[in-house]
Amino acid sequence: MKIGYVSLGCARNLVDLEVMLGMLRQHQYELTLDPEKSDILIINTCSFIQEAVEESIDTILQAVEWKRKGKIRKLVVSGCLPQRYQGDLQSELQQVDAFLGSGEQNRIVGVIESLAKEKESPTQWPSPKFLYAETSPRFPLTPSHTAYVKISEGCLNDCSFCIIPKIRGVYRERPIESILEEVKHLSKTRPLKEINLIGQDTSLYGKRLYREKRLPELLRRLSQSNLVPWIRILYLHPAHFTEGLMEVFRTEKNLCPYIDIPIQHASDSILSSMKRECTQDQMRAKFLRLREEFPDFILRTSVMVGYPGETEGEFETLLDFIREIRFDRLGTFLFSREEGTAASLLPNQIPQEVKQRRYEEVMSLQREISKERLTRFVGKTLEVLIEEVDPQDATLWVGRSRGDAPEVDGQVFVHPVRDEVSNGVHGNALKIGKIVPVQIQDSYDYDLVGDAV
Repeated sequence: MKIGYVSLGCARNLVDLEVMLGMLRQHQYELTLDPEKSDILIINTCSFIQEAVEESIDTILQAVEWKRKGKIRKLVVSGCLPQRYQGDLQSELQQVDAFLGSGEQNRIVGVIESLAKEKESPTQWPSPKFLYAETSPRFPLTPSHTAYVKISEGCLNDCSFCIIPKIRGVYRERPIESILEEVKHLSKTRPLKEINLIGQDTSLYGKRLYREKRLPELLRRLSQSNLVPWIRILYLHPAHFTEGLMEVFRTEKNLCPYIDIPIQHASDSILSSMKRECTQDQMRAKFLRLREEFPDFILRTSVMVGYPGETEGEFETLLDFIREIRFDRLGTFLFSREEGTAASLLPNQIPQEVKQRRYEEVMSLQREISKERLTRFVGKTLEVLIEEVDPQDATLWVGRSRGDAPEVDGQVFVHPVRDEVSNGVHGNALKIGKIVPVQIQDSYDYDLVGDAV
């Protein structure tokens, strides 16, 4: 019985699928990378915004066609899409053999066993409560040198535009010891160089379990364990960024000098309507302090354009804030009118063509900022984690610096070490998963180029 899989959406979704596949491997099921050659195909879906919903539906319809042609026998759809649309999805997609919500990873073995025996798998829609532990098996879908570690699930925030709290369930956290044990296990079983800690809002970590924010303690203990050379924390909320986090970045050298802190907007009126719990001045003070104390820090953010009622003046406020702070990395979303969110009911919805124009203006500005910010690395030597040979140029290797998160940020293109006597290239000095010093020779809009030292 071959089990195929497709992962859609964010890193949190990827971890969910890794856990489900780990459970199946533990029960001796064979996994295949080719979804068209599987007996049972699992599609782990996303439904954060309409674009993600459409991608999920298109992927499911493609699998339904494979099933019609006899390429696959059974189809399982899991994750956020069935959790969000529940019975509606079930009635619309009757060719799907089983649905699993976003908090039902622990049911996957029973579902697969039922389908393998040609039995109907009962569909349930409980409120998501499952959160994997250090004892949960995982089948890695990332390269062996990097891993995502989920420290929490669900969300305590009530952002007006976001559907995540309704489809990911109540906020829940893993104990510090559980996270440490998982990282210890990963470091023993893989040549691990980097972990990326994830959650919907990691800056809240500890609020529910310990009744106080304990992210600084978690980061400190992970760093001092020396289990992995690079530790990166993703998805911090600007309202919850604390002095304690500043202190741990000062003292712990294993922490990557990188902060992913989505601001969403800079207009106080928009921020208030979004229920973001912070003002432009409060965000400015935190960012300027970070810039002053950690001048080499990489600041990443996300912003949203076309929020209901966003005037040209408020959009200009956002542009001005981006010009002032000069984020190293920035992603932009077009507001998506998601059913079930407070923002979907607001008046003065922005036309799509206006959203698109604003999106292009933000990205054009950010391209200039990114290009200018990257020039400061030319002539410096950076640690680079090698990830692959450049698919378009076999003489180049491709990696990431400590300031580049997987998938979303730029890359460093690396020329291998050259022998000064023979003028020959020593490519064996580089290999995938190795951290090497690279002297940066040039910079582009989002990427760097350098020579291995």
